[in-house]
Amino acid sequence: MDTWTLIDIDGLKIGVVQRFRYESWRVSGRFMPDLGYSRYRRLFADLEYAANEQLFTHVDDLERSIAALRIRAVGPSGEDDPQRIANLQIMGDWCQFQISSTTRPAGEQPLALTPAERESIRTLIAFVREGCPDGACPPGFPADRIDEFRRAALEYFSDPPDPINHFRIDVPSDGYIRAEALVYEHPSGIHVELDLFADGERCDLTATFDLDRESAVFSGPRLYDMHVM
Repeated sequence: MDTWTLIDIDGLKIGVVQRFRYESWRVSGRFMPDLGYSRYRRLFADLEYAANEQLFTHVDDLERSIAALRIRAVGPSGEDDPQRIANLQIMGDWCQFQISSTTRPAGEQPLALTPAERESIRTLIAFVREGCPDGACPPGFPADRIDEFRRAALEYFSDPPDPINHFRIDVPSDGYIRAEALVYEHPSGIHVELDLFADGERCDLTATFDLDRESAVFSGPRLYDMHVM
């Protein structure tokens, strides 16, 4: 029985998972907390309560909050670099997560964005970068939240940038999105995370999208949030 070690973005050890089951690229097993788990205990307890009470909207919000923590897993050898994970659930002494494509079994294809989906993401980021101008919104933009994103544009996307308080966010290239976007499945659907750059350097701003491939009205990425890590 092998073990996986969970660490947070600061390198603090959250706990270890004794793997009981491995299906495709999902790991599940017994969770044994470490000192770092105290930072996140309440969040995972809230997730367990919401799941048990079938508060699905709250579950979705909590899953997004957990994904934003950027918790990583170190494989059983202990020598590999920490791998990004998704769909992390800790409920009591049970844990499950999805490991990244670099540690998936041979032949297992990770979720990938199509060229049209990548271009849609570029268009959405460019729209917010421009301050969400009046007129038609691009497909996938939440028009009912346009004031919210205009405030974000003022704070993060000012042009020309204020040298003290603002920076200029880059619209990512197709190649960057293809290589760096994290695409993962939740029970509620497919989600996308993309770290953004400012003036050619990685910053602390992350864009998140819902990806709907089934809708007859609009099939593609929908902008959900832009937040500072």
